[in-house]
Amino acid sequence: MRRLYILLASALIAATLIALGGSPASGKSGHTKQYTALAFSPSAVISSVGDGSTLKSAEKKAGNQCLSVTYGDPNYRGDCQTSGWVQNGWIAVGYEGTLEGPPYNPQWNWGYGRTRTEAINSAAYNCQQVAAEPCQRERLERTRYYNPAMPTYGGNW
Repeated sequence: MRRLYILLASALIAATLIALGGSPASGKSGHTKQYTALAFSPSAVISSVGDGSTLKSAEKKAGNQCLSVTYGDPNYRGDCQTSGWVQNGWIAVGYEGTLEGPPYNPQWNWGYGRTRTEAINSAAYNCQQVAAEPCQRERLERTRYYNPAMPTYGGNW
């Protein structure tokens, strides 16, 4: 009877580890390849994000989400575009403060950072470089798995 309890306890522990990611070590290193990608539609002034375990899957999810949220928008002109990605950090997008339209075609840009403040400042600075005017933040997101002790990476598509 004692063997049965030990067997059941072992099975329960194994099932719990599998549900949590496979092994105790995976909690520390298993999420290091989690990415968040950003897509933006200037004509609809809508952004979207996608998370994935690879850059490609995150980019695809962000693009598909952009198409989904712009579906039926009368201003949308087929201009969803993936722009950037971040790993273990924050990503933000901003667009020019003065919107003329519809139809819209605002100047916009994005940025990323290890902290939300870094991402906001980066997006604001990058947007102001192309808009030549102050920009407003449209979106701010953090990667699904975030560890401030780990480095942050990001880039353009």
